[in-house]
Amino acid sequence: MEIKKTEKASLESRKRIFTEIGFIIALLIVYGAFEYTTRPNDISELSGNALEVPDQEMAEVTREPEPPKPEINEPEPETPEAPEVVETDDEDEDQSDVFNPREEPAPLDDFTFDEPKEEKEQIFQRVEKMPSFPGGDAALLRYINSHLEYPNEAIEMQIQGMVMVQFIVDENGNAVKPKILKGVSTHLDKAALDVIKKLPKFSPGEQAGKKVKVYYRVPIHFQLQTR
Repeated sequence: MEIKKTEKASLESRKRIFTEIGFIIALLIVYGAFEYTTRPNDISELSGNALEVPDQEMAEVTREPEPPKPEINEPEPETPEAPEVVETDDEDEDQSDVFNPREEPAPLDDFTFDEPKEEKEQIFQRVEKMPSFPGGDAALLRYINSHLEYPNEAIEMQIQGMVMVQFIVDENGNAVKPKILKGVSTHLDKAALDVIKKLPKFSPGEQAGKKVKVYYRVPIHFQLQTR
């Protein structure tokens, strides 16, 4: 009797499915092997005790803020202003002051030069050798009293007093430029000036061996005679 297999009992139709299942199982085995070899060993497995790693606080690095830079106000450079040039169309303008290089320079005789100013004369108050009247100060007062003319107007008005006169004894000994330092009245002041102008020559004053001009003062008394 011949045994016949049914198509349902044949394994050839399921060969492909088994093959794919085998591939999947093989891939899972390979993946598991890789995972086992590459997994890092736990610290507890290596040392036997779990190491406690303290949490270290990271210190915050702080920096002081940089001080602000001082502001320097630099002065702006001044730009020089260009000189303004004014153009004029006036042909009749006087061009006499414009220099023409073709013109010949004017002769020196046409120029006028200022004469040098005279130096101010030096008059001394005191010198090494003061001026002296012939016979001394007593002789000077006697001469003034004998030549003094008392004005009639002052006599009638009963005016009297002392007049202080200043004058200059020049290099030649002359009494010049008298003026009143302290006056009494117009009439008495004029009489005092008149008598000084009539004084004879003095011995001139000297400074460093040179005759010089010196101021001289003398009091002139006007006194009415009582009867």
